[in-house]
Amino acid sequence: TATLAEEVDLNGKEVVFVGYGATAPEFYWDDYADIDVTGKVVVMLRNDPGGASGDDKIFKGSKGTTHGHRTTKFNNAFKHGALAAITIFDPALTTSKYGWDKIIKYFKRGDIDLAKSFDKDTSASMTAYLGIDAARRLLGFAGHDYDSLMVAAYIRGFKSFTLPITFEGNIISNRKDFTSYNV
Repeated sequence: TATLAEEVDLNGKEVVFVGYGATAPEFYWDDYADIDVTGKVVVMLRNDPGGASGDDKIFKGSKGTTHGHRTTKFNNAFKHGALAAITIFDPALTTSKYGWDKIIKYFKRGDIDLAKSFDKDTSASMTAYLGIDAARRLLGFAGHDYDSLMVAAYIRGFKSFTLPITFEGNIISNRKDFTSYNV
């Protein structure tokens, strides 16, 4: 979480599938066009549409762009007003060498941020990854097929949509403040 709140209440929040979660004017692409995600939980695919499809006519193809990076995707979700952002971790949608085990280690260790980077005015900002098996079950429960959505989301003109489910859960933050003399 990137908030100073000790607890984040996400109970009953709407869930929106935003494809690859990219807003890329240079590629004439906006997965957030025509949908309001303010106060909602967004679920997005890993990578960017070109990197995932390998099609050199979409974004920069298999080379990928910054729109596929974790930080860019999460920041974009919050810029559009999302309360929480979840990326589906599908190893098939990337050329990187790391797997689910690295994601688990990353989130278990916690995060270190400068105090200035925390948004004191944000009531909640949660980022998370969802494993591919759990994502298939979640989307199936919501009446959608993961593989079909993955392909549909890298076709220009894809429209993000609200899933017929709500998020249920709270996040308890365990924050420790410390002073570092490193620059």
